[in-house]
Amino acid sequence: MNAQLFLLVKNYTDKKKMVSPHLQAEQDRLLSEIERIRQLGHLAPASLWIRPNLQAKGEKLYEYYKLNSKNPQVKH
Repeated sequence: MNAQLFLLVKNYTDKKKMVSPHLQAEQDRLLSEIERIRQLGHLAPASLWIRPNLQAKGEKLYEYYKLNSKNPQVKH
């Protein structure tokens, strides 16, 4: 979520009360966590993610992590 969208969502939710105080608390926690992560530094684009990749070799199972992307120009 880019900064403008984050502020738009935050402003909207500030004006609108949640039905449940538990949902409101969880939303506040998640928005705080998003902000904390953003302050850590550069983030990868939303079109990139890392996923586990399990491969069996003989009797053993190995777990690798693979970079995935919706962009075909990004090499995996």
